[in-house]
Amino acid sequence: MNHFTSTRKKFWVLPSRKSSCSTNIAKFAKKACRILGLVVRHSYFFSSIDTMRLLYTSLVRSRLEYASVIWVPQAKSYVSMLERIQARFLRSLFRRENGFYPAYPNTISYALLRESLVMETLESRREYNYIMLLYNIFNNYCIDIPSALQHIHILVRVPIIGLRARENAPFFTPGDTRGPAYASSTLPIAMAIFNGHASVLDIADNQTNFRETIKSLLYI
Repeated sequence: MNHFTSTRKKFWVLPSRKSSCSTNIAKFAKKACRILGLVVRHSYFFSSIDTMRLLYTSLVRSRLEYASVIWVPQAKSYVSMLERIQARFLRSLFRRENGFYPAYPNTISYALLRESLVMETLESRREYNYIMLLYNIFNNYCIDIPSALQHIHILVRVPIIGLRARENAPFFTPGDTRGPAYASSTLPIAMAIFNGHASVLDIADNQTNFRETIKSLLYI
């Protein structure tokens, strides 16, 4: 039981010292690339591009998002690595839908591909999962881990007469300053992302409204 409690605490608050996030991300990306190649090759025989999209979201994107709140990439290079996998799929989807894809250097940007094919970035989906994780812990929805609550602190500001309130004032503040290892773990990242939208998010709102607000903010 003590071992389980210790492991659970590390799972929610601190990254494991025995594993390397960069190694895990590289493994996820490699496996996803192999599956994507399989999807692209075999979807050639399907008549509907919706089937191709469904295969991607079910077999590839789900692998890139599984437990991502734990191993989420911090370095821009790893963020780009994951987005390039989705970009590769979107190029294949565009070619399948339009019958062609412009050759280099007249390529289509990733942003335009996402806009035309209605696909959000993987990064924005990870941010959504982070915010919802924090919301569920805070409101005791399906996640019953009291030990996690001791690491969540609300920043209470006392209004001062004559001073205007800051619109971008943070709502949460980390309750621990153990260095970069803690700052790059799950809950501090979730609180930082929430603070970026704190002026328009109400963590006491009902779950349906809260979800819709986040989706509109992140264009999901």
